[in-house]
Amino acid sequence: MLLREMFSPIGAPNETGDDIDWLGDLKFFIDNNDRLLNHHFFPAIKKHKKHAGHPEVFKLYIRPIEESLIEYCNNY
Repeated sequence: MLLREMFSPIGAPNETGDDIDWLGDLKFFIDNNDRLLNHHFFPAIKKHKKHAGHPEVFKLYIRPIEESLIEYCNNY
């Protein structure tokens, strides 16, 4: 099975007739993309551990998610 076949069809409902699970697709894409994890998410996690307790530490994850979304859109 190709990686593209594991995702919902873009612009069409899935087999059950429900709406496309975009967040589920994006999560699967991120979880199975070693480059994104190693170059974007793991460094953000290391920074998070260093600055734990800071009220705006969640902002560390915005850029990795944006990069993932851009790559997901370019691929699918």
